[in-house]
Amino acid sequence: MRIALLLAAFLYALLGTGHAVLALRDVRHERSFVPTDPSVLQTLKNTGVSAMPGATFWRAWLGFNLSHSLGLLQFAGALVVLALRAGDEFSDSGVFVLAGLVVAVVYLAVAGRFFFRPPTVVAALGLTCLATAFALSLA
Repeated sequence: MRIALLLAAFLYALLGTGHAVLALRDVRHERSFVPTDPSVLQTLKNTGVSAMPGATFWRAWLGFNLSHSLGLLQFAGALVVLALRAGDEFSDSGVFVLAGLVVAVVYLAVAGRFFFRPPTVVAALGLTCLATAFALSLA
């Protein structure tokens, strides 16, 4: 179970780190999470967000991408903690692995619906690792 959890953690950390690197790079030089039409990028930079006075859609978009990265990294960290606790009665109950499995299903559904192929494949691999860990926790 521990190896499956650590492998899943690695995969989600890889997604989170890659996403963060691309988003941080966009803070200085826009090239990753940008529209293909340069005029749309300019519009995003010049358009405010009604719920956030002073913010632009571009800055909100960068913030969303950075917080999305943080969520993936926190999920990976939680899986590492769970893996390190594997073997004690509390973590081996399967409840926490099941919770991780639910999160992984949601990440896969979002990736499959809104992202491109590589993150979807990595999310599917992470889900497979978590499903394996859950099956092992029931044994």
